Amino acid sequence: MKGALAHDVGLARSRSKLRIARQTLIVRPRLIRRLDEAGGARLCVIQAPAGYGKTSVLQLWSSFLAETGRPTAWISLDETDREPVLLVRRVLQAFSEVGQPPEAHLSSMLATGGAQSAQAIIAAAASAFASHPAGACIVLDDAHNLLGSEAMACLEQLVSSARPELKLVLATREDLGAALKRPRALGEAFELGAEDLAFDEAETRAFLEGLGYDDLSASDVAALHHRTEGWPAGLKLFSLMRRGSELPVEAFTGEVRQLADYFVEAVLAWQPPSLRDFMLRSSVLEWLTPDICDDVLGIGESDEFLRLCHDRGLFLGIRDDGQGAYRWHQLFAEHLRRTLHDRDPEATLRLHRHAAEWLAEHGRPVEAFEHGLKANAPEFAARILDDCCEALWSDGRQATLEQLALRLPPDVLAAHPRTMLLLVWRWVARWRLEDARSLLAVSVNSLGRLQAAGQDPAFLCRQNWLALHREAQIAHAAYDLPALEAHSTKLIQNADAVDDPYLLASCYNSLQYAQREQLKLGKVEQWTELAQGHGAGVPQAQVFVAAISGASYFLMGQSDRALKLLSGGLAVAKAFAGDPTPLAAMAAMPLARAHCERDELDRAWALLNRYMPHATQLGFADQLVDGWLTKARLLRLGGDADGACAALDEALEFGARLDLERLQVMAGAERALMMARSGEFDEAAHLLRRCGMRGDAQPRATRMRFTAQDSAMGLAWCRLAAARGQVGEALAVARQWRSLLVAAKAAHAAVEWEILLSELLVLSGERNASLRCVAQAVARAAPGRLIRPFRDGGAPVASLLGELAGGPGVDAEAQVFLRDLLARLGANHLVASAALTEIPDDDDDAALMGRLIGREIQIVRLAGAGLSNREIGESLGLTEGTVKWYLQQAFDKIGLRDRIRAAEKLRRLGVMR
Repeated sequence: MKGALAHDVGLARSRSKLRIARQTLIVRPRLIRRLDEAGGARLCVIQAPAGYGKTSVLQLWSSFLAETGRPTAWISLDETDREPVLLVRRVLQAFSEVGQPPEAHLSSMLATGGAQSAQAIIAAAASAFASHPAGACIVLDDAHNLLGSEAMACLEQLVSSARPELKLVLATREDLGAALKRPRALGEAFELGAEDLAFDEAETRAFLEGLGYDDLSASDVAALHHRTEGWPAGLKLFSLMRRGSELPVEAFTGEVRQLADYFVEAVLAWQPPSLRDFMLRSSVLEWLTPDICDDVLGIGESDEFLRLCHDRGLFLGIRDDGQGAYRWHQLFAEHLRRTLHDRDPEATLRLHRHAAEWLAEHGRPVEAFEHGLKANAPEFAARILDDCCEALWSDGRQATLEQLALRLPPDVLAAHPRTMLLLVWRWVARWRLEDARSLLAVSVNSLGRLQAAGQDPAFLCRQNWLALHREAQIAHAAYDLPALEAHSTKLIQNADAVDDPYLLASCYNSLQYAQREQLKLGKVEQWTELAQGHGAGVPQAQVFVAAISGASYFLMGQSDRALKLLSGGLAVAKAFAGDPTPLAAMAAMPLARAHCERDELDRAWALLNRYMPHATQLGFADQLVDGWLTKARLLRLGGDADGACAALDEALEFGARLDLERLQVMAGAERALMMARSGEFDEAAHLLRRCGMRGDAQPRATRMRFTAQDSAMGLAWCRLAAARGQVGEALAVARQWRSLLVAAKAAHAAVEWEILLSELLVLSGERNASLRCVAQAVARAAPGRLIRPFRDGGAPVASLLGELAGGPGVDAEAQVFLRDLLARLGANHLVASAALTEIPDDDDDAALMGRLIGREIQIVRLAGAGLSNREIGESLGLTEGTVKWYLQQAFDKIGLRDRIRAAEKLRRLGVMR
């Protein structure tokens, strides 16, 4: 040991008699189990800092031993026992208490005095110990009081000479050194440390309740447990301070007077000056190692100081990963820092600055940033963050980057466009579009200032490229497809400005998305391959490629390929980020939609239940569209119409709150469809207008812009128009959209439109054309097993499918798919012509009454009275086609095709007179 440290070690050790009043011992099954493990050990050692309840554990241990009938003697050591003769007397007395009175000649040897005779007496007594039938135990509490005295040699002799029949239990704040060396080497010592004695959260709760503080919330208990790290004395001090007041947990810090008094009296006051100085100055560090302490503190013996603090039980814990790093107890560290700051605030700032420099140099930028702020040097902290921001991003630590950046003063952050541009991307992914736009503008202005100041051209070129990339991402989130396509194309053309595979993969992803949504599907394969190539080895890129390309393949009707790609992306996300996580939800939501469309509803539900809660934290609006719309459809299919409406309303509210037009439009279209089914025609039309629907929903041919979103809105408009009697107008729009989607090779969307078109053709009396249309839909859906669109079509579609079964014009693959469809629908080729001649007895009448709407009941009543469709239309102001539509809907719900018998059933049920 060197210099001042070697001198100071000889100074007085802690003799504090500070005690905190004890309470009734709480039951600690965890510790009892550990004590039971020590049953066969000859030597048991409890070592922990002040206030960890070592004596309480000894009491538990004594009770535990007493239950087995083992006699136990207890010695509480203090300063007087540092004299060898006095210690020997107490030990011999303890031998008497456990049934082994000392021989007379040993007692007479005490008269000669001297350490050597005392050691000899101890050795003789321990060696002569006779076996007790149940064994015996001697407990020595506060054994650290013997360190540095002649009596310590007597304790070492007792430990080394004791026979196996005698168990020794030692409690100490400090490591007992040589006394434990031999039993440790032989594996004869069982040891408990501070981490074993510290309360877990349940024990913290029980401790506080025992003191009468059962009013604390679970979150308060958890916070207090975290602050005290389960330190029993800390919890007791909190309870004393809270008595008669409402002390909040967050106010309980190492700086409060009662804790400060405890630390000074129980710990600091008894340490040598050099050690105390080391403790104060090292407290600025979170994790302490000899190398960082030597450099930051400017000393050369930190390893010895650290070992000494740990061995003395001075609230210094060691990390259990074998790296030799130490950490001060949180409350103790707060006290040390407050004391250091009060004595020399400038020294505190210097130490934090040195720590920031050392940590930055050794590849620990996040810790370096923290010390930079604590050094009151935000510009320095900002430079540290700017240097590592891209590495943090690529490592998946975007949330950490955001948290650090937002702690900088706005004017300091504004001088670092590289960090700001990553923050823009983060905000886009979290749908904070307005914030992203504002910060992007600040970033561009900052780049302009840097250019005027003569900044490195290569740096500026890259950052300007990144600024355009962020603009593209905002366009993606805002569904500004022309801008997204133009920006992505320009970024790819200037890809030499960056050398980042992840960024380039995102560009190809964005370009594919922009073209897909504009129904330009010719280059999906090319953009997928390029994105996968650039994103290889980058997990986040692989997940986003899977989400974008999987949805593209599904739109094209290649659902097997989509499922494979999306499942692979989900597996990558789970392996990289854990499960469930927001990244995993990126692939899980479109995967759930694909399973739903294939009528694999259990799989869809499983994905939604696991990942939907995480879907609103990261990604693009399409992910939310897939999640909420699929959830609404599954709820509706399960008979929970209210739940389905609530899911869509939740989507609309989320979209409105974050200004996500894409989500609002798609959720609005689905909600309008549900309104139309329940006869809420005016409400449905109003909602479609709110979502931006034009009057006729025709493809925007004059502007050469057709989007997948327009298609969804068009479907909703056509179904609403047909329900309101505008069958001709709906038919014209459906034909246009169907032709457009077939030409674009958007198979899934084309199937949806062909099914709608076939229903509209039935209403128009064009049965043969309707059959041809549904046959084309079957042929187009068969390769991807797109089952759900047909099942959602209801009885009219089932009727058409029944006529197709076994008929000409349907190839072998489509016939197999068709038979599966009919099996799922519970239909066969007789569906079309079968007219039920008996009123079913097992219908759920209440359910039937709930399904029929007022207009349907009105039309069935008139039809049952013998009026023709034309006469009914004239009396109600409807077209003949609309009357057909309503009758078809009513007959499907009633389960009858005969007008008179349908009216008779409704009269029998009391639905109408």
